[in-house]
Amino acid sequence: MAVPPRASNSMRNLVKFRKVLIIVLFGLSALISAVGFGLYSSIMKLFYLNSAISQIYINQSLMSSVLIEALNAETGQRGYLVTSNKSYLAPYFRAVAVLNDSVRDLHRRLPAVGPQADLMKQLIPLVEHKLEEMSETLAIEARDGPEAARTFVANGAGKNHMDAIRATLDSISFNEALALRDLQRAYQGHKWWAIADMLGFVITFLALIAAFILMARRAEVARQEAEADHARYAAEIAEKANQLRAERNEVSEINEMASFLQSCGSLQELGDMIGGFLSRSFPGGAGGLYTFSASRNKLLLLGGFGDVAQSLSVEPDACWGLRRGGPHSYTPDGGRPRCQHFGDERVTHTLCHPLIAHGETMGLFVLESAEPLPASFDRLAFVASQHLALAVGNLRLRDTLKEQSIRDPLTGVFNRRYFDSMAEKERARNEQLGPSFAVIMIDVDHFKRYNDLHGHAAGDQVLVAFCGYLLAHIRGNDTLFRIGGEEFALVLREVDLDGAILKAERLREGVAALRIEENGNSLPSITVSMGIAVPGSEVETFEDVLARADQQLYKAKLAGRNRIVADIPLPGADAAFSPPPLDEVADP
Repeated sequence: MAVPPRASNSMRNLVKFRKVLIIVLFGLSALISAVGFGLYSSIMKLFYLNSAISQIYINQSLMSSVLIEALNAETGQRGYLVTSNKSYLAPYFRAVAVLNDSVRDLHRRLPAVGPQADLMKQLIPLVEHKLEEMSETLAIEARDGPEAARTFVANGAGKNHMDAIRATLDSISFNEALALRDLQRAYQGHKWWAIADMLGFVITFLALIAAFILMARRAEVARQEAEADHARYAAEIAEKANQLRAERNEVSEINEMASFLQSCGSLQELGDMIGGFLSRSFPGGAGGLYTFSASRNKLLLLGGFGDVAQSLSVEPDACWGLRRGGPHSYTPDGGRPRCQHFGDERVTHTLCHPLIAHGETMGLFVLESAEPLPASFDRLAFVASQHLALAVGNLRLRDTLKEQSIRDPLTGVFNRRYFDSMAEKERARNEQLGPSFAVIMIDVDHFKRYNDLHGHAAGDQVLVAFCGYLLAHIRGNDTLFRIGGEEFALVLREVDLDGAILKAERLREGVAALRIEENGNSLPSITVSMGIAVPGSEVETFEDVLARADQQLYKAKLAGRNRIVADIPLPGADAAFSPPPLDEVADP
């Protein structure tokens, strides 16, 4: 590539300037090397002194630990001797272990020769004698009784040992303090030398940087004119490349979003994820995804993006897109009405796309901005709304099918299929948290005879009323299942056997007093029989507990029905329940 003449002259001047600058750089480099070596030496001395000071602080901490743990051990021993409560020995044994470790660490860290070593040789036997004295006291207490141990303590040997330990530690600490004072003085002296070396290094380094900057500026001036034309051509090429890249990214992002949408497991997961994709596909814009509530009287915000706060809910009549069943855009000069659900008056450009899938309107996708929306947003919004509608529709359909597969269509409680799958989850939960549940097997007494006398419609009404009563009187973490016909299973969590029996008795009495009507006519009351079982051990499975509860239900029916039989995990425990007064026991 040919270089313009003006640029060539600038390059020749730059060569001359570089020759002078190289000499200056060489001198500065030699100076910074010398100053840097001095700085390195000062810093290494400071590191050494700082390390030595830190060692003294550690030694002082170990000395404090020796004294504190000796006192802790003595306190635990004395507490035991006074109260004869073995729980006081726990801090004693813990303090003895820590005390031995602290003495060993202190011995290892102090010098092997000199005054400190001599003092350490005095300290170790003192600590050993103190530990032997405390151990002997405990042995006397165990052999001769508390009074003999207290008499042994009262002779003052323990106090003398502790005073000797304290005095020896004070001497060691005094010597360490003297050494610390000398090290700190030396540290302060070397610190000022290091500061002086640092200032010299910084000044020299800044001069070296200034020389480099000056050379770089000269080189930049020489290159500017030569690169001006190339920059214009590069800008044009980059603009075209950006356009192609943007179009390719739009398609790629929409396809990626569609792939993730179809893999979502719930609407909440879709709402949490969608903001990131939409903010990339619609840069500079803001918007949100709305889905119909269960009552379909309003739409709720599922996920949003952008710097404009979205309304948490939208009335269907407030959106022209929903009312017309198609896309609706608004601009100040477009002549179309503005949707009322856009509350921010700063928003002057909007776009609404109803989400329609499987022949049903699932929700709404909106875009809004205080500036005109790019033309590409219309096309992208249409494609995005198609994918969003399909994803929302599939998730709604999946939820509906799942709910239908696990619910009893008559009573609305969980069915046998969900009960079997729940058994696997309950087994895993018990392995993790331990068994804390009860299984109550329930059977409506003489239900076949009830059907024969009053008809199946009345029988169905009885089951609906019965389940409604139970659901209204159990906790949120308890679960009711229809196993088959008139047989039900109730799983109570975080409850013991007494609580389960009490709850079952209250439910039994409530069912017996339940008033049931069909088409305005009162139906005869019903009674129920119940069998209760709780885990007898941590190794017992959920299926074992269920089988025992079923056996107790069978016994309740054989015993005359309208009663509770609990499987008590004790010898000869199967017996009908006689409930305590309800005002004496809290309802689980």
